[in-house]
Amino acid sequence: ILLLNRCSMDIVFVTASYDHVIKFWRPDDLQSGVPFREIQHPDSQINCLTISPDHRFLACGGYQYIQFYDFQSSTNNQRVMKFNGFSKNILQLGFKDDGSWMYTVGEDGCVRIWQVREDTSTPAMSHKFDNAINCCTLHPNQSELILGDQNGVVHVLDLESNAVSEELKPGGKLVEDMFISIQSVALDPDATMLAVLTNKGTCHVWSVSSIVTRAGAPRNDMSRFNVRANIQAHDSYGLKALFSFDSTILATCSADKTAKLWTTSDFQLKFSLEEPGLQNWVWDCAFTKDSSRLLTVSSDGNIRYWNVFTGKLEGKWTGGLKPITCLAFLDTL
Repeated sequence: ILLLNRCSMDIVFVTASYDHVIKFWRPDDLQSGVPFREIQHPDSQINCLTISPDHRFLACGGYQYIQFYDFQSSTNNQRVMKFNGFSKNILQLGFKDDGSWMYTVGEDGCVRIWQVREDTSTPAMSHKFDNAINCCTLHPNQSELILGDQNGVVHVLDLESNAVSEELKPGGKLVEDMFISIQSVALDPDATMLAVLTNKGTCHVWSVSSIVTRAGAPRNDMSRFNVRANIQAHDSYGLKALFSFDSTILATCSADKTAKLWTTSDFQLKFSLEEPGLQNWVWDCAFTKDSSRLLTVSSDGNIRYWNVFTGKLEGKWTGGLKPITCLAFLDTL
């Protein structure tokens, strides 16, 4: 398998499950099914995982707090930082491109910006919404957060003014007279496309253009959005949307036991990735850096490795006895 032929230091991925164990994997661990490192996380289930841009930290979001672990150590499994002040589950988190601050969203409807320095319960900035914020992504201009809420609205939060600059609502016949929630939002690496996946399995894509704001002090470009596609991606609950690194493929994951690959030139289905009777909910996914392979994790406790060009399953490994719900992936090639 291509993944197994690569240097074990080039690629590391981390999985978390309902069994409250964080597992670190290298390609050569997959044949044995034994991760090279495990961290016990007994206080909470883990809802989201992210590796910091400098590869120093693994950030884990759970119920009412976020914990940082030393990503590079193989022996230090104690937390190195902890962020408190949440009343409910943290559902997604991420970092500024230089790693100096972190953003978090969750069930309490509050967006928080945290300085990555030390344990704290006080964010550097916050913005409260009326509904739970299920998902978010940071625009490459580092000044806008794209947020998806429980009431089916996508918010564009301008971090410089701490104000919502635009709101988007999935439309078209697919979602007429339906209550929808936004479950995943994704920007392609060039920030030319925004994909939104809903609880009804519909996927909505906007083209993103940048307009320089010339009034007042110079600042980063601000995004503007135009509807590009509305597709019925899945028959059930949507869970994750993700663009490939080369922006040519959109992956979507769902409770309908499939992950699907869509060509971004026309948003037609390229492949449905499934193993009938075995896969269950597909919670999360990650592309390799060369965009040729896709990793998925599922409720059956397995990690799967798919060929993006052929749609074929190239590997499957047991990652736990309980559902694997999130994945963090580092590919340095």
